[in-house]
Amino acid sequence: DRDGDSAVSLLGNEGKESPGEPAQRAGWDLLRRTTRDFFMRDHVEVTLRIGLSLVLTYVLTLGSFPHAVPPSQTPLIAAVASMFAMVWPTLMFSVGAMIFPGMVGATFVALLISTLLLAVAAVAGVAAYVVAFSLAALIISGLRFTDQGPQASLLLMLVSLNTMGPAPAVERHGLPFVKGLWTEAGTTNDAAVFCNTLIRMCWISACISFGRLCPPARTARTAFSRKLLPKVLKEVAALVRNQASHLRGELDAGEGGEIGDSAVDVDEDDDNRAGKPEARSVDEVVASVVQDASITINGGMTDQTLFEPRLARLLCQCMPPYDIVALLGDLTSAVNDTIFASLTLRMFAKAGFEEMQANGLGELYEDAADTLHQCADALAMSKRMDSADDEADPGGDGKDEKRTCDSLELHTRATRVRALTNEWIDAIGPGDGTRTYDASSAKFLAKVLWPWIMGAGFGLIAKIFACLRKGLTPQTWQRVCKRPYYDLPKFVWCLKFSLGFTILVCMDIYWPAYANLEMTTRDEKIGIGAHFSGWSLVTYAFSTTQTVEGTWKKSMLRITGTVFGGFSAWLALTITTDPVGLGVWMTITCALAAHFGLQQGFSSRFGLDKDFAWGPGYFSLTQALVVLEVYKGYGGKNDITADRIVSTIVGIAIAMAMAAIPPGVYGNSPRVAKFLLEDKKRIFRDCIVAALEGADTAKLHHLHAVALATFIPSFCEANSNYNDAMQLRRLCILKQNPGLRLELDHLAVLGSSILALIRFTILFVEAEPDGKKRFEEGSEGRHLLEKILTGLDIEDGASISGYDLHFRELDGKTHERPNVLVDRLDLANRVVPVQTTLAHFSIFVCRYIMQRERKLDYIKYGFLGKQST
Repeated sequence: DRDGDSAVSLLGNEGKESPGEPAQRAGWDLLRRTTRDFFMRDHVEVTLRIGLSLVLTYVLTLGSFPHAVPPSQTPLIAAVASMFAMVWPTLMFSVGAMIFPGMVGATFVALLISTLLLAVAAVAGVAAYVVAFSLAALIISGLRFTDQGPQASLLLMLVSLNTMGPAPAVERHGLPFVKGLWTEAGTTNDAAVFCNTLIRMCWISACISFGRLCPPARTARTAFSRKLLPKVLKEVAALVRNQASHLRGELDAGEGGEIGDSAVDVDEDDDNRAGKPEARSVDEVVASVVQDASITINGGMTDQTLFEPRLARLLCQCMPPYDIVALLGDLTSAVNDTIFASLTLRMFAKAGFEEMQANGLGELYEDAADTLHQCADALAMSKRMDSADDEADPGGDGKDEKRTCDSLELHTRATRVRALTNEWIDAIGPGDGTRTYDASSAKFLAKVLWPWIMGAGFGLIAKIFACLRKGLTPQTWQRVCKRPYYDLPKFVWCLKFSLGFTILVCMDIYWPAYANLEMTTRDEKIGIGAHFSGWSLVTYAFSTTQTVEGTWKKSMLRITGTVFGGFSAWLALTITTDPVGLGVWMTITCALAAHFGLQQGFSSRFGLDKDFAWGPGYFSLTQALVVLEVYKGYGGKNDITADRIVSTIVGIAIAMAMAAIPPGVYGNSPRVAKFLLEDKKRIFRDCIVAALEGADTAKLHHLHAVALATFIPSFCEANSNYNDAMQLRRLCILKQNPGLRLELDHLAVLGSSILALIRFTILFVEAEPDGKKRFEEGSEGRHLLEKILTGLDIEDGASISGYDLHFRELDGKTHERPNVLVDRLDLANRVVPVQTTLAHFSIFVCRYIMQRERKLDYIKYGFLGKQST
């Protein structure tokens, strides 16, 4: 009976849960969700990708593959691959744009230059080689101030290491020795220097690329269109909506009110959203919009997407290629136009123009802000908006009249962004099976192949010759030698950089004690020892940046990373000498360094945190180098560790000393910003003169092209220098000056406003070609503009300012009409006369310029923040 009762009980409880099962299942569900959410975080995925690259690196270098991997190159492969796997972006574009063929191409160019220098040594001796090397170093250092800037250090480092050692032997043995550097082959042949160097760079490229190519694919195309552009559009929409409230009188125009974070909420900030303030001032949003402009200017990352071909559609679906690169460029340019218009609107609203507050422009701009926000959501979700609304007028029948009075055409620009957004979403969606190969397909394939060809070294050679050509032009030396010495700091930087390399090369050749220097400890003497002088040179090359602050701060980060990396390597070698154990140790420690050194959120995909990037990077480099050199029998762990730390400190000391020699390029200096402001004043003056003197539209088209050509490179240079100085912001010396950041933002607003003023003047000149009727003699408008011209204090640029150079360069060329988005200006139906609007806007721009001049004069910089310009 008891057994029967038990059986009944069991049958009766079948399908029922015990009291603890729901809690247990909820616990497992929570654990699964937590684990999934953790590994779906961007910076965790990036850490895993870096870890995969590190695993491949250490398998190749700690293992024995003598017929594939040159044994003499394994320490360098491990060190370089470890560092750049952490520092560089993990998006797929980095493979083609930076890794391969970029690294191999740069190495091949360096070997070509090395061959020429060694030929000089073979023919004329070591002394002639040193002279030729110093001249080559001076020319190559000019690359720092081009789009090939990072290649300058890499080229000079490779050229130095490949020539200073063999130069004495080449002098004795002549050209056959130089020939043998190329003709000798074999991964185990120590004489096959150049061949094994190229093999080394190929393996480094493979190791770094491995983690980036692992599925799922993470492309710059997706990052730019679904992350960055939506963020930019939401920032612009927030600014436009705020300024629309000014125009409706809901906010005080002087204070700017606050903008909620919800207006610019972006997915990549979800990890850090907690703890942030719920509202931001309009000035903070303006600063964010200005930084967004640096992302979208000149197409932003559009060109990088050329390195991300859609192979699945091309090869698997056999569909003809579609030029989505050009489409993304059009979309980015349209977004950039809205940025310029929103910054100009900010100035209009602050000026309090009657015209901007009339005819319901506040409501019109509110509609434009809504449109931009909808575009941001559509891009983020890759979901097409209703096409029926693309051409619809959101305000009804009355909006057309109001829109004709909108000098900024902001609503029209927002509508264009909407149309291009839908076109982009259609293009990246399922393929159109009706398309066939045509001339455009072949043209696009050639367009895709061209960056790969130039990245293989041809682009770098072209830039070197461009630097040589620029150095031989009279205007270059005029900008160096004549007041106000526009390019003198850059020229001195090139001199100091090349001089540092020359000094280190001469020390290695003419000072045997330094060339053979080794840090010795109690370790037993084994192997060939460490190459002290060579690593001092490498440290010098990669510790120097274009600014004094960047060089000093990067050097401090390198010392920190080197010391901790050396200690970690020494600890690993103390615990074990087993290759598996060493590989596991290095993978875990480097991955942890990368994880904690990465930025949070989506920004982690673009590399380590800019504030501390080189610390974790040099940690991994030093650790891998020490472990591999000891493991391969180059020396004892104490000798190698001490040698690496001391040689790094020597190279850093030289870099910091060279950077401190005046004059230097300071990232916190307002010097470049002042030159840019002077150029803006010259353009502003010429625009007013054109409006008063009856100039035709062709001159204004030329002036608009000059304004663009002058503003973009100068602003990018000032912004790049400031960003380079942003590392270690809490350091007690060379502190960051937030006032310069604010003034750069104001200069962006000023630049966009002057461009809008030129476009508005073009419309005015087209509507009223007769100059005498535009501003009649004795009229108030003419009197105000003439008073502005008299009050403008423009420094003499000796005809070598950026404005003068671009004016002469673009003179005589045919310039298209700027994108003003309207065919004509209706002079009859305006609430406020055009002359009044132009005069009032010019007055406000003039006052804005004077305010910027005063603010820039107050900015201090230097080691203790006491220098001024």
